[in-house]
Amino acid sequence: MPRGHGVILGRLDDALEGWSGITKLYNERFGVPPVGEKVFIWTRQLVNGRTDALKETSAIVPGPEGQGS
Repeated sequence: MPRGHGVILGRLDDALEGWSGITKLYNERFGVPPVGEKVFIWTRQLVNGRTDALKETSAIVPGPEGQGS
């Protein structure tokens, strides 16, 4: 479970091929995270007024495209 109180980033745009991006919402709220930093988010789906359980997702911030690691 998330530590402390969560922050609502905002409503997602309509999904494209089943996916919705959060990068713009995240960056507007917290700024662009440094390359190599691990970012954690918690999501909860809301459909027709019903919510599902919280789900944790994390990822390492990648470097610019075209730069090998």
